[in-house]
Amino acid sequence: MQFIRKNEVWVFLLLIPILNWAFVEWVAAGIESAGGEENYPMSIYRHGRFFLLGGALFVLVMITRGFGGITELLRPMLNWRVNILWYVFALGWAAFVCCLVLLGKGILNGNGLSEITISFAVMNSAWMWFTLLIWAFIGEIVWVSYAVRQLQKDMSIFNAAMIVGIFWSLWWFPIVFIGISIIPGLPLGALTLNMMAAAGMCAFVYAHTKSGICVWLLQFMLNSMLLVFPVSPTSGGIPTYWAYAIVYFILMLVLFYLFGPTKRKPVNQTVPHSIGNRTHQLQDS
Repeated sequence: MQFIRKNEVWVFLLLIPILNWAFVEWVAAGIESAGGEENYPMSIYRHGRFFLLGGALFVLVMITRGFGGITELLRPMLNWRVNILWYVFALGWAAFVCCLVLLGKGILNGNGLSEITISFAVMNSAWMWFTLLIWAFIGEIVWVSYAVRQLQKDMSIFNAAMIVGIFWSLWWFPIVFIGISIIPGLPLGALTLNMMAAAGMCAFVYAHTKSGICVWLLQFMLNSMLLVFPVSPTSGGIPTYWAYAIVYFILMLVLFYLFGPTKRKPVNQTVPHSIGNRTHQLQDS
């Protein structure tokens, strides 16, 4: 038990891809036994993978730290008093990246702005938006409020985010392999780059705001815009998705380079609060 307490975050990061792989294999066997998806309660799979992700974390933290650890996990979600520009940034960032990629695609193939289109064929119900909101909420708590913050105690927040992005990708791999309730045709390399970029952007926003709400909205919009703009493999083609992942990753690196923080942060170190204001004092997480 002492080993688990001392290495809690690493135990979780190593355990959760294995648990998810076992869960996905169990679902795949159930679908085969039932004779197809139409005969299987797919809500168990669609929501179960995320509830397993959050549930495994809560159980581990409860064992190692008790209710105090659970409270600490949720603390960033209570911080809503941040500059309103951060909310604008969180809500608009993913759409900006999509438009930038599609603009570049249009310039290269001669179609210009006509490549920038939107479709709500998938995001066609309030329930779908609500579902992605819940999934992003669980993801924020697990990957940022917990994993990034825990790893940040021993390394820079950038390095912590890159490690989290890799394990985040490993969590997605079995879901990609089964090919159910996920965008079809995701190349694993581009997915990994995309998740590292996503983790980096979540860490960037958290470092400047200490707000889980801003990170939650950022990730929710990322998931949604992939289904609204034609940048996924099914709507825009694999080259477009690769371009999206590369551009997203490069932009994340640029933001970290220009506005930091890139080094491990001691208590009360001055770091930028926003892109336009570089004098805000961040409290230690």
